[in-house]
Amino acid sequence: MEFVVSIMPEVPPAVRGDPHYLRQILINLAGNAVKFTERGSVTVHVSAQAETGARVRLKFSVRDTGIGIPPEAQARIFRASRRAISPPRGASAAPGSAPPSPSSWSA
Repeated sequence: MEFVVSIMPEVPPAVRGDPHYLRQILINLAGNAVKFTERGSVTVHVSAQAETGARVRLKFSVRDTGIGIPPEAQARIFRASRRAISPPRGASAAPGSAPPSPSSWSA
C-alpha cells in the first residue's frame, strides 16, 4: 500500500489553531483509511480554499482505494460540526463544548 501526503503550494507554512484537534481528526481519518485498504493507496490532501486578510480556510481530504462506506451511512458518519459562536481570540471554549472548527483557524 502507498501512503501519499499532498500539500498544495498555496497552503501557508504555518497556521494558528488547535493542533491537537487537527491531529486527532487526521489520525482518525487516515487510520481508518489505512485499516480498510489492503492494496492501492491512501492520500491525505491539503489545499487552501479561501483567504481573507489574516485568515485562511484549509480543506483536508483523505482518499483511499479501500472497501468504501455505503452511501446511506456516509451522511451519518461525516456530518459537519460547526460552532455557532467562536470565543474571543485567546479565550478557551467552555468545558464540554466542541472545539473550534478548523475552518476558523487563521494564518
